[in-house]
Amino acid sequence: YCAPNLSSAKQMKGHRLSVTCLAITPDDKFVYTGSKDCSIIKWRLDTFSKDTVIPRATSSLSHGHTDHILCLAVSSDGKFLASGGRDKLIQIWSVITNSWLHTFKGHRDAVSGLAFRKSTHQLFSCSHDRTVKIWNVDEMAYIETLFGHQDSITGIDTLVRERAVTSGGNDRTLRLWKIIEESQLVFHGHRASIDCIKQINEDHFVSGSQDGSLALWSLQKKKPAALVQNAHGRSRTWGRKGLSKDNRKDSSRHEVDSGKLFRALTGSSTQTVSSETNQEVSGIMDCVEAWVTAVAAIPNSDFIASGSSDTLVKFWECGKECKSLTELFSYPVTGFVNALEFAYSGTFLAVGIGQEHRLGRWWTVKDARNSLMIIPLQST
Repeated sequence: YCAPNLSSAKQMKGHRLSVTCLAITPDDKFVYTGSKDCSIIKWRLDTFSKDTVIPRATSSLSHGHTDHILCLAVSSDGKFLASGGRDKLIQIWSVITNSWLHTFKGHRDAVSGLAFRKSTHQLFSCSHDRTVKIWNVDEMAYIETLFGHQDSITGIDTLVRERAVTSGGNDRTLRLWKIIEESQLVFHGHRASIDCIKQINEDHFVSGSQDGSLALWSLQKKKPAALVQNAHGRSRTWGRKGLSKDNRKDSSRHEVDSGKLFRALTGSSTQTVSSETNQEVSGIMDCVEAWVTAVAAIPNSDFIASGSSDTLVKFWECGKECKSLTELFSYPVTGFVNALEFAYSGTFLAVGIGQEHRLGRWWTVKDARNSLMIIPLQST
């Protein structure tokens, strides 16, 4: 692939609040986006316009979400859309008619990740309740729950085999779940919370962390096969603002998470980052790498992308046998890159952009547009 023209991207605005997630239909004709405004928008890519809006549920009789939407997934045959969020629910929708079909209940905290196994209607979900659940969407039935992570799970992905990979947030582990074998592999290597994960092929995957690193993994090693420290430089959005009280009011959980990062960096025994220590935190955060907030990969290729809040989406090449990562080029984006996904055809990258991080309100990029961006790609 070659670097895209800087004026070639299309940006579509429709959400009032930050875009947190997206999913592309297999024919590459539509993109769904979810937001903190609790709505889902279906976008047409032939006209770069809205096709359908699924609004926030306003009563117990209406279908939809009542809190931040955090994840979306479309089945590989383009039949089903799944959505999940802070209301602990998974909603199933028809892609063809845009109508609601079913609600899955069972998670005890926010649903943070969804993934359909390729060529099936088996759905994997992960949650801040530390569990992975498996669902049969054909039968609209629950199958089983998997346990192992010691903290909120932040992301999940799967390909063809009956397996899934997950990122474990502040337990700083990644896990491969072997469903048939009823076993799991645990991987270590990041120094802070792991926010995103994507499979490259059945034997390799990529992850991004709040320590600023981008890691490439092989099932043959419990440590990274390749690790790029400071992958996105230093965040320009942290600055003097630091972790002010106003920007940490989203939930007590995220206040504690920021405290863990603060303690890890300083060796302090302080249990939370209070407003009284805000100046000290601001200075420390100025020296910390920008969090890697989203990753994407074209399956069974050597081409991946990563996003942060450093004003750039970066594109990388995996080396031979996935043992190295080389930066190829970048594309300017203002705001938090909360979601990335390549088209099935590999002809574009969809970017979900927000003024805030998808999981919290630690910082705000006021110049950002809560939007969907389509970056066209050309192969060399």
